Amino acid sequence: VEIACAECHQWNLSQFLSNNGAALQRLQASGVKVLEFPDSVWDAFGKASAEVHDENMDDELYKKIYDSAMAAMKSSSSWLTKSEGVYRTQRDRVLG
Repeated sequence: VEIACAECHQWNLSQFLSNNGAALQRLQASGVKVLEFPDSVWDAFGKASAEVHDENMDDELYKKIYDSAMAAMKSSSSWLTKSEGVYRTQRDRVLG
């Protein structure tokens, strides 16, 4: 089961990476203007998320999963910035 789950995850990730770039190009070619959310929207997302999390912290399993996810996110954030962010920037700079 673990191997099947890992394979399914890898397949989904490869589909995501290979198809989303082409889909974005098709959208932009048809005139869609891609914008980023302003900080105020991200702040509202964060506030709403915190409210939902706070409402569920009395559930022992929820809290355990939340704490684990937050620890993993904090642990991997600086690595992802340095590895994927720098790699992607330099790859695009060097290869165009």
